[in-house]
Amino acid sequence: MITEIEQAGINELVFGPETVNAETLGEWLGLTPNRVSALARENIIPRTPDKRFDLKRAIAAYCEHCRAGATGRRVDSALAAEKL
Repeated sequence: MITEIEQAGINELVFGPETVNAETLGEWLGLTPNRVSALARENIIPRTPDKRFDLKRAIAAYCEHCRAGATGRRVDSALAAEKL
């Protein structure tokens, strides 16, 4: 029978850690740890009370932030074309 601790170790190996620090999240996103922390302070990336990041939620939030920025740039270029 597998103990809970052994199962947690297996889950981490298979699925990765549930929470990560700013440095590890930065490696996943291609950002510096300082930029990750800044995005957390701006409430763009959610952070746990112990200042760690749920990997899946943080990546999803960052992707949404990037999509929103890309949408805004598309609107701006259309507006610029209209102004011309």
